[in-house]
Amino acid sequence: MRALSTLIGVGLLAGATLISTDAEAGGLGVVVGGGTHSTPVTLYDGDNNLKAYRLHQMRPMTTLGFQMLLGDRDDRIVGVGRLYWTSDFPQVAGNLEQRAQDEGASSNLQYALISDYRNTGLATAGIQWGIWGDSTGGFSVNVLTSIGAGFMTVDTTEFLAWELGPGVQYAFSKRIQANAEVLYQGRYRKSSTHGVNATVGVRYLFD
Repeated sequence: MRALSTLIGVGLLAGATLISTDAEAGGLGVVVGGGTHSTPVTLYDGDNNLKAYRLHQMRPMTTLGFQMLLGDRDDRIVGVGRLYWTSDFPQVAGNLEQRAQDEGASSNLQYALISDYRNTGLATAGIQWGIWGDSTGGFSVNVLTSIGAGFMTVDTTEFLAWELGPGVQYAFSKRIQANAEVLYQGRYRKSSTHGVNATVGVRYLFD
């Protein structure tokens, strides 16, 4: 999984570099976001031969990065590439023990939490589908779909990723656009986790 995630991430990074340097039509911009994502915690029951209970808790996350467009401003379908720096908040004990006990565990539970912020370099590439409005002026509505990988981590926990959701953009001028999306974000490393990432950004168009 680590090798595959790294390969995908490096490939997307190389593609993004080519887009940003060689494309005559398209654009560059910045994007920031925030949301929440599920993280797994395994609790072991000390009174029942260390029986495992795998639970998930939703934790906040933030994103910051660059975005690249490939296509004419008046195209309904354009390519979108993003390079994020994602930070997942630390895990907390919360009601984990009570949830495990509700599933039949004893009160003698052993578990470890991720106590630091988890920072990841995440690269995605996909398509923005225009569904309403004029992308060359005023508001327009679209849908964004993308796939990618968390290819740069400090704890060698690379993962596959995908995003899907609605978005809007507003063209201030021929060159400048603002965009916003609410994206479902899935990740896969041994098992799937799920979350929501709301993003806003600004783009400068070349053509």
